[in-house]
Amino acid sequence: MDSFYYGSRRRNSPISDRIDRALSQDLRVLRRTGSCFAVRGSTGSVYTVNISRTPSCTCPDNTVPCKHILFVLIKVLGVSPDDASLRRKTIRLSLLQHLATLRSPEPLVGASVTPMLRRNLPISRQKGSNSSKKTKVEIKEGDTCPVCMEELSKEEKLVACRECRNAIHHHCFQTWKINNTMKGKPASCVLCRAKWHGC
Repeated sequence: MDSFYYGSRRRNSPISDRIDRALSQDLRVLRRTGSCFAVRGSTGSVYTVNISRTPSCTCPDNTVPCKHILFVLIKVLGVSPDDASLRRKTIRLSLLQHLATLRSPEPLVGASVTPMLRRNLPISRQKGSNSSKKTKVEIKEGDTCPVCMEELSKEEKLVACRECRNAIHHHCFQTWKINNTMKGKPASCVLCRAKWHGC
C-alpha cells in the first residue's frame, strides 16, 4: 500500500508504542457522525476524533496521531498497523477519499426504513410470543463487533438485536447502553437503532 501521509518514513518508537496501545487497550467507538468519531478511552473518558486532512482528537495527548486517532484508523477504518502512513501528522487526500467509502459502526439505515425492515425480517412476532425471549445469536466467520471492532467468537458472551439480528459483545453493548442512558436516550441497537429489549 502506498503511503497516504506526507513526512518521513523512519519508524518512530513512541508512535509504535501508541499503535500497540491503540490495538491492546479497551477503546470503544460510541458514535460516528461523518468523519467524527466519539471514542471512549481506556480510562472511560469520551473523546472526539476527527479524521480530516490534519486528524485531531480532544484527548489531552498533544501528539498527533494519538492512540485514539490510531484506533479509528486501524480498528475502525482498516488501515494496516504496519502501514508507514500511520506515522505521519497529515493525511493525504487519497486516503481520506478511500476511508470515506468504508463501512463503519454507524446506522446503516435511516429511521424511515426501520419500519419496513421490521415488517420484512423473519423474526417471530406472532401474538402470544414471549417478548422477553432472547434472540438467538448467530455469527459468521469474520463478523466484528460494531463497538470494539474485534472479531466475534462463539465462545464469548454475545447479544443480538431482535430487529436486525446483528451480534455484539455483551460488555460492549453495556458500554453503549450506559452512554445512551447518560444522555437521556433509551437503549438501542448500535447498527439499526431499533429499541433494545433485554439486557
